[in-house]
Amino acid sequence: MIEEQYRTEYEGEFVITGVKYVNGRKQQEREFVDNPIEVKSISGRATCVSNGISSTKIILERLMKYHGLLNTLPLNVYSTGDLYKKFHANFHVSFNTDELQELIETNLTENIIVYTSTTQCVKFPGEFFIIPYSYKSTKEAVAAYLAAFDGHREVFLLGYDEYSADGLTRRTKMIESLIPVLKTYSNTKFYHVISEGNTPKEWLSYRNLKTMPLMEYVSYCDIS
Repeated sequence: MIEEQYRTEYEGEFVITGVKYVNGRKQQEREFVDNPIEVKSISGRATCVSNGISSTKIILERLMKYHGLLNTLPLNVYSTGDLYKKFHANFHVSFNTDELQELIETNLTENIIVYTSTTQCVKFPGEFFIIPYSYKSTKEAVAAYLAAFDGHREVFLLGYDEYSADGLTRRTKMIESLIPVLKTYSNTKFYHVISEGNTPKEWLSYRNLKTMPLMEYVSYCDIS
């Protein structure tokens, strides 16, 4: 389940950190985790990046540069999976243990806010951030959820291509996982940024999503 909620209203939450047995009965160990993150967005714009073919058509490091005159159009960027190897976004989403270990070993957690599951946060204490309200989905959907949750009015989905890089495998799980986010955050404008191919038919009925060609996105967000 997902509800339309925002960072400005979020104080934190209780998370389950373990289970113990008392007199033969199972009890959950819970700990309150406050909200340590304040997201500033002058432009109200964010880009979520997945590893689809469209994200290989631009230099991703340019997403982190100045945008607009005197940086009046800054982007907050949410990357996913192993894209931290290509560039360092403001926020990153991963659930893969090997990726999370590499993020720690390379000290990237000191510069990037990394979101992962509660289980991984407990496994690596002090390294990562829990996903608000423990929203569980694909990494792409969680990135889009976080961008909307953080109050961005415009969210660009880059690399969320319908097919994998080989052009053969349809990314059905990713496509279907975005639907609850589009439906819940109906007041957020989502843009499916693509260099080729089409927007998945499953997304076309949502009026808060439109297709945006890659070069239009580059111009609109002043990425150079």
